[in-house]
Amino acid sequence: MYSIPKHLPNKLTISFWFLNHFMGAGKGDFYHDLEKRIIELKARAFNTIRLDAGIGLCYDKNGVPRGTVEFHEVFPGYSAIMRQMNCKGGQCDVLKKLLELFALAKKHDVYVILSNWFYLHTNWYISDEIKKAMFAIPAAERLMYMAKEYGKIIDLLIEKNLHTQIAFVEVTNESDGGAIWGAFKNATATSAGNQEAAASTMHRFRELHEDAIAYLRGKYPFLLIAGDTAGAGTPVDMLPRNMQIWNYHTYYLWGLYTHSYEMPLRAPDFDLANPYKYPMLREFMRNKLVSFDEIFKSANCDASIETGWVKRVWLYYNTDKDKLNMLDDWFKQKFIETMDVYKEKVVTSFLKAMEVKTKHFPDIPLVIGESASYCAHVDFRWEEKSDEYWALNEFTTRLAKKNNYWGYMARTNSGPEDPVWHEFPERLRHINELFLND
Repeated sequence: MYSIPKHLPNKLTISFWFLNHFMGAGKGDFYHDLEKRIIELKARAFNTIRLDAGIGLCYDKNGVPRGTVEFHEVFPGYSAIMRQMNCKGGQCDVLKKLLELFALAKKHDVYVILSNWFYLHTNWYISDEIKKAMFAIPAAERLMYMAKEYGKIIDLLIEKNLHTQIAFVEVTNESDGGAIWGAFKNATATSAGNQEAAASTMHRFRELHEDAIAYLRGKYPFLLIAGDTAGAGTPVDMLPRNMQIWNYHTYYLWGLYTHSYEMPLRAPDFDLANPYKYPMLREFMRNKLVSFDEIFKSANCDASIETGWVKRVWLYYNTDKDKLNMLDDWFKQKFIETMDVYKEKVVTSFLKAMEVKTKHFPDIPLVIGESASYCAHVDFRWEEKSDEYWALNEFTTRLAKKNNYWGYMARTNSGPEDPVWHEFPERLRHINELFLND
């Protein structure tokens, strides 16, 4: 087994801060007072933060520090009703903020997982100038570019003796997703149905990922370098063979939303002009709708924003505020009726991850770095209030503990911008202590 450095915790309880430590850094926003938030983090029995390191935002392509960067809401005026999208934006020196966070992490004995979402989400929040420069990098060169950008950040952390707070580094979030693997695959022309060429493309992508990991491992042999995937079912031939940690995600509960209220949105012929033809939407959507086009125009019709996310913001923004509590109750009841389905998804995910680990990566620690459900309306509370929901979370936590996972995130909605942080801190603390305690 790869040796976990002695100064790191025996187990990681991980809070998801995403990019909000710089998106929500302004006065009055959730992350303005970082020390307050880190003290609260410890009070909720977290010892680790997983966040965006600011790849593309700390330095320009010539290695010059960018200084202050301007951030904006994804869909100004509309997206703040969504979890994970409810910080205000504004100006932030990302590198300076990261250094501040690491200094406070050292002061309070907290550790940081460095990841990045630039090509998946972070680019939605920034200027076209930065975005164009980063997307001009050929898909085949992006993994190594990101690795070298981490090098600049890590060198600065070493200079300030703050590198000790790094739990591990991921070259990128969800390397197997459309933003990274998909972009490379699309840029690599292969004939449809040519399985040999498709396998060769996947192997080449794995080699590029391995090169980026090797670069970081060679330069920083005292750090752990991870592979991060969207789930446990990633093709084994895509997983980098030199990763020292496998951090995967298990959104076992997201289907509760996507297979009910959000399901009509997924149909290719979904009628945006007349959503009332769909019974559940007719029941909960308001009478006067803001159009999909108007919401998309608020983001300047940015083609890099996946259409499904635009539709989800459109749906929840147009949900009748007076019926939110009814919809919240409907989700709770639906969950109780179908809880065994989600319990089975949990078990299946663990079985698959352990099978891959046993057969192919017996020596590396496992981490769950995102979990449960994700972005829905900020005013929903059924998850936080439901004993049944937390019972399933406990079940998942015990499985992670039983299978000797090194790190665990109980739920992705677990940072200071989420209602659970402020209204139900005892729920978070209970789950984290359950994972930590023998």
